[in-house]
Amino acid sequence: MKIKRKIISLIIIIFSIMLCISGCQKKESDQRDTEDVTEEGKIWGVDSYDSYVKRINETYDTDIVIYGEALPFKENLEYRKIDEISDDNLKEDHAYEYIIINDLNDTLNLSKKDIEVLKKHVIDGKTNLIYLGEEQYDTLRKHGFYEKEKKDGDLGFAYLHMHSEVFQKEALWSRDDKRLSGKYWENNLCVNVLQFIDFVLYEP
Repeated sequence: MKIKRKIISLIIIIFSIMLCISGCQKKESDQRDTEDVTEEGKIWGVDSYDSYVKRINETYDTDIVIYGEALPFKENLEYRKIDEISDDNLKEDHAYEYIIINDLNDTLNLSKKDIEVLKKHVIDGKTNLIYLGEEQYDTLRKHGFYEKEKKDGDLGFAYLHMHSEVFQKEALWSRDDKRLSGKYWENNLCVNVLQFIDFVLYEP
């Protein structure tokens, strides 16, 4: 009988210790999560990144070109970096075409020729446009790529073709997004861009 009581007591003690360890680990985990959000930021949609890339690379016939500053996508995303906006670089020989103009450092100056080529392929064609930056907002808006006035802090918009209709999407990226992302802002920028690319993809 005494042995049985000792065994029961030992089981209770072990169970209590396990609960204590589990509670401490959860507290530390919660604390890290809080620190990540308030100080360092966190990576958004980290589980979605590769699924976006898989759909873009493998499921759909997609062509992505980047003009301007490079974007730190993971190596598994297929895209082309171009140095000039031209008919040759925007061939429209894929089912889904995208041009990403990255001017977050305000280094680009879109010429009259650039605008004419963009109009031909984006407004009159089927190429989807994603713009990141501020300096070219008014120029692109003036030529019909975006209708709404820029909100304070906005750093991007998209001109998307979907179901034979055009969607002009705001809230692509903002100063608040960058601030909340902390040290992960480049990762989160890429996730947001992939979301807008994936938004257009659908089964015909």
